[in-house]
Amino acid sequence: RRVLNNQSTHGKERSGAIVGADREQGRWASKSALSFKQPGDRVRINIPGEYSSLTFMCWVKIYSLDREWNSLYLTDHYQVGECHWQIMRDGRLMFSTKIRDNPDHERKIYHAHIPNFSPSFWKPELRGKWVNLAVRLDVENQVVTHFFNGQPLSVHPSEKIFELTTTR
Repeated sequence: RRVLNNQSTHGKERSGAIVGADREQGRWASKSALSFKQPGDRVRINIPGEYSSLTFMCWVKIYSLDREWNSLYLTDHYQVGECHWQIMRDGRLMFSTKIRDNPDHERKIYHAHIPNFSPSFWKPELRGKWVNLAVRLDVENQVVTHFFNGQPLSVHPSEKIFELTTTR
């Protein structure tokens, strides 16, 4: 009941552990979904390896954005090279990559991560409706793109991510 089975060809080694969240009716009648209501609700999953590009995508039904940071994907320790994907209280998507453990005052880099914010997608009429959110980190073209319902919401050239992560 607390296992989120991996349906891909990679098999069970990448199945997730459901913590606190409850199952409910999903986006489609034949599919279930997870309901995350408490701050500690989550799915723990191990995704080993290093990747040159990535895409995160999910269907979500949002009832409120009552916290400043509403997580979609977080790592346990946010180490150099790891990323976070969140929804801000005002409906902006935020994707960030940790580029160093400490600020570099000599190079005037005061943040240990590079955040990429989309414009707000949130409107009150979306409350309780399914929407599709995605973010793509395209390393080859050095671009982060946020998507809302399959359409690009914002595009961010991110040469700083690539410049600084290669000099760590």
